[in-house]
Amino acid sequence: MKKLLCAGLLLWPTLAFAQPRLGSNCTPGTSIISGSTNTAGRVKMGPNNTTGQCTIVFSTSALRACVAIEQDSGGFSSLAGGPTPTNTTMVIGSVSGWNQGDIISYICQLF
Repeated sequence: MKKLLCAGLLLWPTLAFAQPRLGSNCTPGTSIISGSTNTAGRVKMGPNNTTGQCTIVFSTSALRACVAIEQDSGGFSSLAGGPTPTNTTMVIGSVSGWNQGDIISYICQLF
């Protein structure tokens, strides 16, 4: 049991603090804001995202539950960010598409 606990503690920084990347369905100009990790972060939307879809691809595979919030000049609105479709991705979506410069914040709990 002690060996398993020690191994888990050694792996935790890799699972939690590595930076994810964007999926191919995100429009050019969309970026992950510096400091974002596999457990929390922000995405800045690029122009012409009329589909309203952008996938965050996590750098490690883990069972996780995520939520996302849109931060805009009108305040905050929640998005259906989870549960994630796989252990390595989360699709953030909007029925009306995204405006250039929209900031989406996400947070994930690893299990």
